[in-house]
Amino acid sequence: MTAEPAIETIQREMTIFARRGPGPAGRMHPELSLVSYTLLGHLEEKGG
Repeated sequence: MTAEPAIETIQREMTIFARRGPGPAGRMHPELSLVSYTLLGHLEEKGG
């Protein structure tokens, strides 16, 4: 698989994931985006 189809697949899957609803980010804070929630999780995992 070349990089371009792989990137398209990842983008498509992330779009599907994001459309499933606000999920944990929305429950934590209504204005917290999926990206912000993901970054916060990464920071927590790495210890800041």
